[in-house]
Amino acid sequence: MNTNNYYDKKLSSLLLAEVYSTEIPRINQYLQAEIEFVRKHIRGDETILELGAGYGRVILELARSCKKIVGIDISPNNIEYGKELLKDYKNAELVVMDAYTMQYKNEFDMTICIQNGLSAIKGDTHDLLKKTIDGLKNGGLAFFSSYHPDFWEYRLLWFYEQAKKGLIGELDIENCRDGVITCKDGFYSRSFSKDELSELGQQCGMNYWIEEIDESSIFLIIQKL
Repeated sequence: MNTNNYYDKKLSSLLLAEVYSTEIPRINQYLQAEIEFVRKHIRGDETILELGAGYGRVILELARSCKKIVGIDISPNNIEYGKELLKDYKNAELVVMDAYTMQYKNEFDMTICIQNGLSAIKGDTHDLLKKTIDGLKNGGLAFFSSYHPDFWEYRLLWFYEQAKKGLIGELDIENCRDGVITCKDGFYSRSFSKDELSELGQQCGMNYWIEEIDESSIFLIIQKL
C-alpha cells in the first residue's frame, strides 16, 4: 500500500469534506458538471467502481442512478466517515484499498476516477489503467478526468482557499504553473493535458475517446473490448 499519500496522511475525512465545502461558485459548477457527465452515461442497471472515492461524496450523488456502486480509497479515516454518510444506501459500499493493489476481474460495467484522481492516486498511471481495464466487463467504460487548461485561474483560486483554511500548506507560488500546484508542506497536484490523456488511451489498446466539458474538465473514456 502507498504510505506516502498526502490525502491519507493529512487530508482525509472531515478535512477532505471541507475542501469541497467551497464558496467559489465556479468550483461548485465544475464539481457538479463532472458528476452529471458521468450520470448521463448510466442506464440504471450498472455495477460501478469508483477509484479514490474519498468519503463517498460522488457515490452519494450516483447511488440512486445505478444498481450497485463500490468505492475504494487508501484512507481508513475516509472510509469510516463515508460509511456513516452512506448508511441509508444499501447498494453503496466503501472499501479500504490502494487502487494499485486491486485485483478485480470482469466485475464492473463502469469505473470512474474523476476530478483529477489520476494525480491524487500516486503511482504508475499505466499500471492503474491496466488494473482498471482488468476489472471491467467486456464493453464496460472507464472515465478518467483532469483539469482543462482554461480552468487554471479557478483551480488556483480554489487551492488558495484550501490553504487559507489550513487544509493544505502555503502555496509555493513560484512553482505553481503549467498545470502543477505545489505547497510548501509537500502537497503536489498535477493535471494531465489532452495530449497526455490521448497517449494513455492509445497505449491501453482499447477503444477510447476524449471529451471536454464545461470548459473545466477533460475526460478520457476507455471502452474494454
